[in-house]
Amino acid sequence: MSFLKTIKDEINYVGAFLRIIKEVKSVDAKSNFGIADEIEMRVDKFGPNLAFLEDDINLTYDDMEKYANRIAAWALSEGCIAGDTVALFIRNRAHYVAVWFGLTKIGVIPALLNYQLAGPALGHCVNVSDSKIIIVDHEMADQWQSAKVHTRADLKVFSIFGNIKKYKNLDLELLNHSSGRPSRNFREGIKGGDLCMKMFTSGTTGMPKAAKVTHVRAQNYMRGFAGGVNTGQSDRIMMVLPLYHATGGLCGVGAALTRGGAVIVRPKFSVSSFWDDVIKYEATLLVYVGELCRFLLSSPVHPQEHKHKI
Repeated sequence: MSFLKTIKDEINYVGAFLRIIKEVKSVDAKSNFGIADEIEMRVDKFGPNLAFLEDDINLTYDDMEKYANRIAAWALSEGCIAGDTVALFIRNRAHYVAVWFGLTKIGVIPALLNYQLAGPALGHCVNVSDSKIIIVDHEMADQWQSAKVHTRADLKVFSIFGNIKKYKNLDLELLNHSSGRPSRNFREGIKGGDLCMKMFTSGTTGMPKAAKVTHVRAQNYMRGFAGGVNTGQSDRIMMVLPLYHATGGLCGVGAALTRGGAVIVRPKFSVSSFWDDVIKYEATLLVYVGELCRFLLSSPVHPQEHKHKI
């Protein structure tokens, strides 16, 4: 029996590998088909499908697109051009990907900041990102205030998903901008090998370091994981990892978006609410790192944990 299982496992591994190769073979560093084109293609194909779920928020692909288009129009109104950087200091939210998606539509580079940082470490990340604007989640206001003194005086600050005193509210700003798709001309000339976004290490051995993610790398993450796990339109991926890191924000998100599935966004991993959330949102897949499983296995048996679809 174990021999037959081994053979079956090997067949599954080979099948997954072949699907990955098929998904990524057209990704080209010299092509002008970047991450914005990648996601727009999925929007056009899966428009009415649910893309992101968070509490009472149900965001379809079309909803994500319209929000992203407003972000793009707003950034243009602030004088942003292709090659500029805008920092995101936002916790896990249903609209998180839509914000950076909108920036990439006009060739602007999002810098995804660790929302657990504060003070000098956060200020350091903002400075090395070379951002002209930072978008701050209103729930991160105290952390931002502790870091502000360590950043440039000319940095523009906008609050989002709520008010932060003294700063413009991006939620209100977006109401004044079009939800129509911006012209590709704004990102004309950007190739797959060019910079797509900036991410940061966790800073466990010093100040966080910037990691430059090209369009090709982002597309390979997104497509590769979709092929590897063979996701479909009916899949819902439970996302408890931070969206500012590649594992959750590109691999996990990509596994859903490239196949028309949905991402269930939770603020963070919680042992006590994990199984309730899995059942409530009908999750079929989970993006995890090893520690999550250890926490779940060491916790008391939950009455819901045998009812899930993962």
